[in-house]
Amino acid sequence: MTEIAICEYARRGQILHLINCYVSNLGMEYSFEARLATVGYTHKFFVQINGMEVIYEPDEERNYRAILNEADLAKVNDMDRELIKMVGDKIQAI
Repeated sequence: MTEIAICEYARRGQILHLINCYVSNLGMEYSFEARLATVGYTHKFFVQINGMEVIYEPDEERNYRAILNEADLAKVNDMDRELIKMVGDKIQAI
């Protein structure tokens, strides 16, 4: 299985980038679709992980940080934390 697949779709005159991130954790294979959006002078990746929207954005040192809303943050468990980190590592490798 490829680790990252990148697709481009034309949508209303813009290019929507969809990136499939494949990760393995505890013997299970997971696939997460990331939507890339340009915002001002930067960009963000929007990923659904176990029903939560995680936003990855570059920080000042060009590393990606994960952002969740408060309600989702309260229900994150250890497995979710690991998946969030692994998806962030895949995005960082692009």
